[in-house]
Order: sequence, then structure tokens, then C-alpha cells
Amino acid sequence: CVESHFASLALLLGSLRLIAAPLVTENFDYVDGPLVFASGSPWWTHSGTTGQVQIAGGRAVLSQANSEDISLNLPGGPYPVATNIELYAGLILQAKRLPSGAGEYLVHFKGSGTSGYTGKLFVSTNGASPGCLRLGIAETSNTGTYATNQLSLDTDYLVVLRYTPSDANTTLWIEPTDENSLSISAADSGTPGTVVSLSLRETSSIGACEIDLLRIGTDFSEVLPGSGRLERPQITEHPQSQIVAEGDSLRLKVTATGSEPVYYQWRLNGTNIPGATASELAWESVTRYQGGQYVAVVSNRAAV
Repeated sequence: CVESHFASLALLLGSLRLIAAPLVTENFDYVDGPLVFASGSPWWTHSGTTGQVQIAGGRAVLSQANSEDISLNLPGGPYPVATNIELYAGLILQAKRLPSGAGEYLVHFKGSGTSGYTGKLFVSTNGASPGCLRLGIAETSNTGTYATNQLSLDTDYLVVLRYTPSDANTTLWIEPTDENSLSISAADSGTPGTVVSLSLRETSSIGACEIDLLRIGTDFSEVLPGSGRLERPQITEHPQSQIVAEGDSLRLKVTATGSEPVYYQWRLNGTNIPGATASELAWESVTRYQGGQYVAVVSNRAAV
């Protein structure tokens, strides 16, 4: 006969490891006025005139008429050169006024104090059609590598920036659907540096831009709009222990909720059963070698 036993819910979930949600989720939901003075704001001025970066209609407004540079310290930091992680920043960018001249950078990762400006995001009208602008990036240089995309004024664009502290590699996506979407890499060879914060920069030549839905994380999927803390799997229906005769069929089922996609893996006596990755496990004709303790392990991106 085959006797199947099942571990408790506590044991099943105890084997799962919680992974990080976004390091930062910033929706700029503050009362209109200076961002650094807003109630609950984590931003601080690292250079320029304090209080010039404004909140207007739930968005941060950056203008080349001002000089304030503001920073937000990253939880879990600093992130040194020796780290093996990559940092991602996803945001909605809308240009309200075209940059002048060759443009400038307005978003970047930063080391301590006022040093270590890395992973820079640029705006420029160079090479763009009249009334349009382009985005570029640099590892540490003040000259950007520009994407071919041309952006229009008064239009929201999803922008994702990736910076690797270990080698300063910087990558840009515009309107991506996932990390395999078309991207560009910075052409300069910057010096790797420790990252402490992410900064927004007001300086001449950036025109005027609005920033919204800022996400900072260590995985691409964490920085897309709408990303937030994931719901860990919860088993709502456990498989039932059964005793069946050799040659009979066996069907086991587990039901779970949680942030999609939810993954399943059935184990027999502690060993994964190849191909048994659905919520239901079925044997049409069991043998004596299929007797033992069956466990269903449920996971998703919040618990793997």
C-alpha cells in the first residue's frame, strides 16, 4: 500500500525565504510645496538652494531655473564596490520644457556627501527633431550616451536606470516591458564607487521635468510602476493523507493564494519529483516505490 503524509502549513512556509521588495517606493504624495520640507519626506538637500524642488499635483518638479540637488538615502546602504548586487531606479518622466543647449543630467546615484556622482540620466535636444528631446546615460562622465528614442513634451515615459557598483556599468531602458526590452549601455568607463543615495538635480540646461512613481530596488521587476510589497503564498487547502493499494490511482491537490505567478513543487520523501510542478499531482497506477511522505512546496517571487 501507499501511505502519504503531509507536513503542516507552518513547516511548508518555514522552508521559504523572503526576498526584498523595492528598497524605495516614492509616489510623491505630499502637499504642494518644497519637497524637502514636506511632512514625511525622506529627501534632503545636498547642494544648491534648499527648498527649490517643488511638489505640484503629486509630482516632483525639476527646473533649470533652480539650483537645488536633493538626495534620498537607500535603505540597506551603503552599497560598496565589493557588493554583487545591481541597483535599479524606475520612474515616470514627463518633460514640460525642452532642455537648452546640449542638456545635462538630472537623476543619478551618489556616494557620501557631495561626491561619487554615478549612473547619470541625461536630457538633451541634440539629435532630436524640433520639439522633442532624447535621454542619455553615463557611468561618471558629464557627457552622455544617448538613446535613439525621441520623447515628446507633456507625455509620460517609463524610464529604468541600472547601475552596478562593482564596475560602474550603467544601462537605460525607455518604455520597457521587462529586462529583455531594448536598452543602451553607457559608453564611458567610469570608476566604480560606493552608492549611498539616489539624487534629483536642478541645474542649467535640463529644461523642466516632472518625476513620479519612483521605485528603487535590486531587481528589474521591483521598479516598475505598481510594484510594491509582494504577498507571500498562503496555502488555503492542504492535500489529504491517503492509503491506497498498489496499482490504484492517487490524486493529491493543494490550493494556494499569493502574488502571481505562484509555483508548485511536489516532493517525495524530501526529494523533488521531476515534472511535478502543478497544483495537482496524479499517479495513475502507483507502485510500492511511490509510497512515503509527499510534500507540496509553494512559492512565488516573495518566497523562494
